[in-house]
Amino acid sequence: MRISRWRRRRTRSVRAEGGAGFMAAKLRPGRNFGPVNRRCRPWLLAGALAAAGALPACQRPEEPLRPADLVPRPQLVGALIDLHLLEARVENAGLKPDSARALFLSQQKNVFRTYRMTDSSFQHSVRYYGVHGKDLDEMYVIVVDSLERRMRRFDPTNPRYGPPAGHPL
Repeated sequence: MRISRWRRRRTRSVRAEGGAGFMAAKLRPGRNFGPVNRRCRPWLLAGALAAAGALPACQRPEEPLRPADLVPRPQLVGALIDLHLLEARVENAGLKPDSARALFLSQQKNVFRTYRMTDSSFQHSVRYYGVHGKDLDEMYVIVVDSLERRMRRFDPTNPRYGPPAGHPL
């Protein structure tokens, strides 16, 4: 009810001026906009500071507790190396996507069985070491180094590991 009275009053004053400035009058701030703004300014400032203080807390991930089934770092590094090799083999097999996924999942179970871990313990460990970013970075340095050494070892252009000298390729 108050809104309609206010609009009526405002419209009357503009119509008395000739009616041409009706839309401009609607877009102008009201008479008491300045005093309200001055009264609310401290509260707005306090609210903005509280929100600014709360935002970094929302973005910080919670420190996960050490899982009971945490996989030791050397064991996890070996599993990561084997999983990356398995992924490369499956990609190069030339299978359809659904067949490749089924093959990868079945072979992934074999890798986990080899390293005596479960899928959930692997996930928990990767998540735990991922939050401790330095640990996961150090582990992946070892993984990448091992994969590069393996790639160099099987490179046919490498004279040390290629075919014997004088042997036709």
